[in-house]
Amino acid sequence: HEAEAKGVSLENISGFKVLTHLRFEGDNCQHVLLPDNISALTKLEDLRLYRFHNLKTLPAWMPDFKKLRSLSVSWCDWLERLPDSFTCCGAFPALIEFKIEGCGHLVKFPEVEGGAIPRLQTLSLNSCSSL
Repeated sequence: HEAEAKGVSLENISGFKVLTHLRFEGDNCQHVLLPDNISALTKLEDLRLYRFHNLKTLPAWMPDFKKLRSLSVSWCDWLERLPDSFTCCGAFPALIEFKIEGCGHLVKFPEVEGGAIPRLQTLSLNSCSSL
């Protein structure tokens, strides 16, 4: 139920329907992209994104993970913003912990609407010098 995807092809990642924990490591490569097909992993409870240097925003569909309890985004140097969908009513209904670290170009955290992220207990923003 746990997998670390590093240095492997992620074209068929959506086939892991029971995956609950996933760590993606961009590993300082400029050409590594976050695959859209991870949206099919509906059982994810823990998602960690690490060193995606070409990532300017996170996918707008990410709040659709209804079971996601922990989201960590670390050292994604060029991340500039979070989609408004992250803080809309109904977004991330199970999320308890949200960590953003080392995203020096992140300039804004979107305004949180009522009913968004209702179970959030920990919000950690570290080394985000442009916020």
